[in-house]
Amino acid sequence: METPVKVLIVDDQPVIRGSLRLRLTPLGCAVEEAENATQGLALFERLRPKLVTLDVIMPTIGGYTSLDLMHDIRRIDPETNVVVISSKLDDREAFLNAGAIEFVAKPFDNFRSLARKLEPLIQSLSLAQ
Repeated sequence: METPVKVLIVDDQPVIRGSLRLRLTPLGCAVEEAENATQGLALFERLRPKLVTLDVIMPTIGGYTSLDLMHDIRRIDPETNVVVISSKLDDREAFLNAGAIEFVAKPFDNFRSLARKLEPLIQSLSLAQ
């Protein structure tokens, strides 16, 4: 039996986190969720997931932002794949320059199409474990 790919979803909207979990779990992912960047960093350090989906627009806690989280993820584990999901297209270049492998614009068609887009990455991560 294949080892599940660890995925961390960092998004302040429970419906987004739940929908992503619903689509990623059948692809062989073990999904954890965080509702802000601070919580995301704590879970990232503990779980060391292979894939992180990161929302740009989340509450800033103690001055800690999504971009700060992105920088910390890349510093801690440069091999982690980060997919940024956001409606804030102005931030696209900053996140790609910080090491995101993909920037998916909201609103996307549906969660099924997003999961299809991520499926080849998840399959390659599963084989690499």
